[in-house]
Amino acid sequence: MLLNAISVIVGLIGTIALSWTMSFNMERAAYGNSMNAFVFFIFVVIILRYVYSHIRLRDRRGIACACLYSGGLSFALTAGKQLHTVENFAVGDIKLWIQILILSVFFFGPVLYVFQWITEKADEGNWFYVKKKSIVEGNEQTEKAKSKQNLKSFLLTWLIIFVCWLPVFLAFYPGAFVYDAQDEYIQVATREFSTHHPLTHVLLLGGCVCFGNKFLGSYNIGIALYTLFQMLAVSGVLAYTVAWLRKFFSRGMCIGIILFYSLFPVIPMYAVCSAKDTLFNAAFLLMLVQMVKILEKSFLIKNVKMDDVQTQRQKKISLIDALIFVLASVAMMLLRNNGMMAYAVLLAGMVVWALIQWKKDRFWLRFAVMMLLSLVLYCGADKTLTCVLNADDSGKQEMLTVPIQQLARTYKYSPEAFSQEEKELLFCYIPEDILAIYDADLSDLVKVHFNNEQFTEKPSEFLGLWLQKFIKKPITYLNAWFMTSYGYWYPDTIINVYGGQGRFTFQYEDSSYFGFETEQPGERDSKFPWLEEQYRKMSLELYQQNVPGISMLFSPGFLLWVFLGCVLISIYRKWYMWLLPMASILLLWGTVILGPTFLVRYVLILWFALPLILVPVLTRKEHMN
Repeated sequence: MLLNAISVIVGLIGTIALSWTMSFNMERAAYGNSMNAFVFFIFVVIILRYVYSHIRLRDRRGIACACLYSGGLSFALTAGKQLHTVENFAVGDIKLWIQILILSVFFFGPVLYVFQWITEKADEGNWFYVKKKSIVEGNEQTEKAKSKQNLKSFLLTWLIIFVCWLPVFLAFYPGAFVYDAQDEYIQVATREFSTHHPLTHVLLLGGCVCFGNKFLGSYNIGIALYTLFQMLAVSGVLAYTVAWLRKFFSRGMCIGIILFYSLFPVIPMYAVCSAKDTLFNAAFLLMLVQMVKILEKSFLIKNVKMDDVQTQRQKKISLIDALIFVLASVAMMLLRNNGMMAYAVLLAGMVVWALIQWKKDRFWLRFAVMMLLSLVLYCGADKTLTCVLNADDSGKQEMLTVPIQQLARTYKYSPEAFSQEEKELLFCYIPEDILAIYDADLSDLVKVHFNNEQFTEKPSEFLGLWLQKFIKKPITYLNAWFMTSYGYWYPDTIINVYGGQGRFTFQYEDSSYFGFETEQPGERDSKFPWLEEQYRKMSLELYQQNVPGISMLFSPGFLLWVFLGCVLISIYRKWYMWLLPMASILLLWGTVILGPTFLVRYVLILWFALPLILVPVLTRKEHMN
């Protein structure tokens, strides 16, 4: 009787509170007076009644993980809805915090049930798609035959993914030449370089376009050459990932992963896109796979009885694995500056851990040295390119995106917070007419006019002004940052940060999910207009985002909560080996939320690495031995 009463009460307040987190195009009364709300309530009560009768409330580790997840998700839904609708989260509004508390209570039971249920099924090996690995290796195949079979499987997977992407390539022919692509090409064409974009990608992309124009007589062919190269490289990395995942998952599950990589629209969409983010995320994924392969040696050898000599021999890092890891790490850092920042923070943590474990396990020192070598090689390559190309490195606005946006928002909504002298100082860095066009979702309109010369001469002057206004208007600063980043953690976000802005061949209106077009000097020559039209709808209209359930698979915010759920389940199951690669993704995400806006391309790793982060959730630990 008590269980029924609790289910009804929590279901009722949860149904009401959950409706507050939704964005409606209709009057609230239209929903509140709808039969749909009552039907939803009935289903919620039934589910809660079942959940409460099956969860284990003495599971302290599970309760802690469920509380963290429920509280975080409740905050994301509540704050995200406020930011999405009124561009402001009222931190001092007690009603919002009560709503967050109610939602946390509402989500707690189902979240704890899911954590416990997934763990039980995985530990028992009852997932129908998880491969049960035999402890004793069979003698039917030699190691050479196995390697040959694995190579064939890898090449076949590579071919399948690449061939499945070809129709999308032909629909976008010569490729989606967007997102800074024109600027990168112009740098190569004019021989005037800057470090605003990674020079490695500038040379690769711009070089292909110039080569196509000069030697093959067509800009389109040059763009197509780059697109095909990228498709080959990225599909190769994804095939390599699938080949490694075969040790965890059954054949059917691996086929599902191949189909995901081959056909899920987000992945081929960016495979044919010239943005540096595609190659960067592929290199990042390869680094993660190698990281896990190397970490296996340290974590899992503990379960094997052998003497110290055997242990140290088993823990030696394979030269090939180390080489691939270093090359992937260097490539990743050369393709995006925020990749280097995330890597540097990870390295700092690894050095501290290696020093702590110095006497117990030298493995971590070797791993830290390998990471340090990667960072040194990156710095050498980056500085060499900058010097050889005489690239201009005076641009500072990228690293000051958040402070610039915060000052602009404060000036727009609270101009009285600035004295006349402070206004004049602000105008020295950001012109007054530019401050007037402040866009809450996008800092590009303001930061592009930032006075880098003035900042280089007097950085303390700007930072001092920023700090003074922060003390006066901390909530304004918080909302300025939230507005350029909430799309990365609010599942219901409609990505339209470029709404109203014009491009070469269209104007953004309802959605700016993907850049879509082929910018000059290229020209779109679609071979499959029907398929091109489907991608145009996904990019520029509320198309897939209007389909309940399916829309979440396209949401960066939703995938973040899937990822965070996997992190907590890994902690719950004590699979600590996976915390390092997951921390790598989280650090990268942390650099992205300090960026100019929220776009899918910045967090493409959430799609690329999705099958990888499911391993500690769906498999038994024995599969790693």
